[in-house]
Amino acid sequence: MRGDSLSPRYLVLPAVVEQGRALRLLYPGLDSVAFVDHWTADYRDFDLFVTGADGAIKGLGRGLEAQVALASQLLGIRFDATAREQLEAAVPLWPDDPRLRFAYAVALGRTGDPEAAIRQFEELARHAPSDTLAAVARRLLARARR
Repeated sequence: MRGDSLSPRYLVLPAVVEQGRALRLLYPGLDSVAFVDHWTADYRDFDLFVTGADGAIKGLGRGLEAQVALASQLLGIRFDATAREQLEAAVPLWPDDPRLRFAYAVALGRTGDPEAAIRQFEELARHAPSDTLAAVARRLLARARR
């Protein structure tokens, strides 16, 4: 696993923004803030924010679209174990979303579980057969079976 670890992380942002109080300047309607080092289903109705390499805070929205964006960003920077952990919590909430299932398969493959990745690609092809990602999944499955 490159660039990623499941080891505990020190969260600098809470101290910098006074445990969230300073965020009210940017988001006046904000009533509460939770700083977490991993996402769980308990947060599915919360707005999701991440910090970039430049320290900027970026809102990803909430619900399914936020999870798709988070998975994409984590996989893009090769935080594969973190993406896998996040997707293990998100996929059961939105099992029919091909984007999440595809990202989960990628994370599983990158973290050394090709059999589980194949199962996710199979589920994707079965649940969303006409989706573009299902076509990609079928091609990957055909290649894996050779």
